[in-house]
Amino acid sequence: MQMMVENQRLLTETINQMANQGGRNAPNGPAPNQYSSFKDFMDTKPPSFREAEESLQAEEWLNTVEQKFRLLRLTDGLKAEYVAHQLQGPAGIWWNQYREALPDNTVIDWNLFREAFKGHFIPPGVMEMKHTELMQLTQGNKTLKDYLLAFNHLSRYAPEFVSTKTKKIASFKRDLGPKLLKTMGRTKCATFNEFVSDALTQENYNTVYTATKTRKRAFEAGAGASQSKAPVAAKPQYRAPTPNQRHRPPAKKNQEKTGFRKGYSIALPRCNTGHSYAKTPPANRPRWNCNQTGHWQSNCPYPPKKGNQGNVRQGRIHYTTMEAIPAGEVVTTGKFLVNQCDALVLFHSGASHCFVSSDFVSKHNLKAITLDNGSYCISAAGNDISTNQVFLGATLEIGDRRFLADLVVLPGVGIDVILGMKWMSGNRVLIETITRVVMLRDPDTKEAFLVQLP
Repeated sequence: MQMMVENQRLLTETINQMANQGGRNAPNGPAPNQYSSFKDFMDTKPPSFREAEESLQAEEWLNTVEQKFRLLRLTDGLKAEYVAHQLQGPAGIWWNQYREALPDNTVIDWNLFREAFKGHFIPPGVMEMKHTELMQLTQGNKTLKDYLLAFNHLSRYAPEFVSTKTKKIASFKRDLGPKLLKTMGRTKCATFNEFVSDALTQENYNTVYTATKTRKRAFEAGAGASQSKAPVAAKPQYRAPTPNQRHRPPAKKNQEKTGFRKGYSIALPRCNTGHSYAKTPPANRPRWNCNQTGHWQSNCPYPPKKGNQGNVRQGRIHYTTMEAIPAGEVVTTGKFLVNQCDALVLFHSGASHCFVSSDFVSKHNLKAITLDNGSYCISAAGNDISTNQVFLGATLEIGDRRFLADLVVLPGVGIDVILGMKWMSGNRVLIETITRVVMLRDPDTKEAFLVQLP
C-alpha cells in the first residue's frame, strides 16, 4: 500500500514538471510566419474608394485604412495587396494602369502604394489653392455657423495656421464681420471652442437687438401714418372778372419799409495754384528738371531739359517712415539680409517700385549706378523726390532663399528697403497682418513657403 502511494506521488511530480517545461517552451502568440488573411482584413469592414470630390477625402481614406491595419498582423506587401482590392471604378482603373507601367520585378509594398496614391489624388497644386482660399476667407454675409464650417474645412489644408490654440483663434477672428469683431476683437478665451461659443452667443444678441430695432421702427412708421392729418383749408371759389373793371398791376413794395435789399455780388480772391499739402516747397529737395530749390516742379521757371523729356519715370510711395504707417494698414516689416547686411524691409503694396534708402547705401558701401539718360520722380508722402541712382541686382535672403531685386536709391527715407507691388506680384506674396505671416514662392521651384515675422 505504501509503495502505491509513493508511485502515485512520483507520477504527479513528473506530470507537473512536463507541464511547466511545456509552458516555458510554448510560443508567445502566433508564429512569425502566420499573418492575417484577406478574410480577417475584410472583417474589419474597410471602406472602398472610387474617386474623391475633394483631395482631403483621399487623405481621410488612407488614414482609415491605416487604422484597420493596426488591428491585424500584416506585412507591407500584404497591406498593398489587400487595400488594392478596395479601389473601385476610376480608382481601380488607375491602379491597374499604374501597376502595369512599373518595371518588372518591382516590389509593390505599402510605401509605394501610399506615395503613388497621394501623388495622383492629392496633388500639391490643389493643396496650395486651398491654402490660399483659407487666407482669403471672410465671413461677409454668412452666418457664424456657415463661416465656422468653411474655416474648419479649409484649415485642414493649412495646419500651420491652426497648430496652436492661439494661432487658431487669431486666424478665425481675423475675418469676422465688423459688427461681431467689434465685440469679440479683444476677447480672451482659453480654448477655441470657448471663443466660438462666446461668438455664437454674441451673434444671437446682435440678431435679437436688430430685430427689436426693426419692429420699433416699423411700429413708429405705422403709428405716424395712422394719425389723422390736419384739415385742409377750403379753396376760395372762382369769381369771373367784371367786364367794365380795369386790371391793376400789383403795387411795388417799398424796399426801405420791408428791409429787403437788392442782391449783390463780391469779387473773391483767386486761390493760389500749387500743392495743397505744403505752403512752401522744401528747401532740401532740388527739382529734377533744374536741380534747384525754392519752387515746385509744376512751376519750374527754367526751360525743360531735352535729355529729361520723355525719360522721367514716375513713381509713388505712401510711407517713408515707420511712424507714418497707420494702424490696420496691409503692410508688414521684418529684418532680413540685403547683400549680407541686416536691413529693415517693408512689404508695401502701395509702392510702385522697390526702393533703398540712400543712408543704407552709404553706410554699407553698396555700389549704386547713376543713370546717364533719364531719372525717377517719386511722389513720396506728399512731396516729389527726384533721383537718378539705382542699385541693380540686390540679393535678399528670406527664409533661406535668395531673391533678386532692382532698388531705386531714394534720399530722405527712414526705412532701409521697401519692396513694391511689382516685386510682390512677381513673387506672389500674400500678407497676413494679424499673425504676421508672409507667403512667398521659391524663385527656383515656385513652391509656396511661409515666413513668420518676429
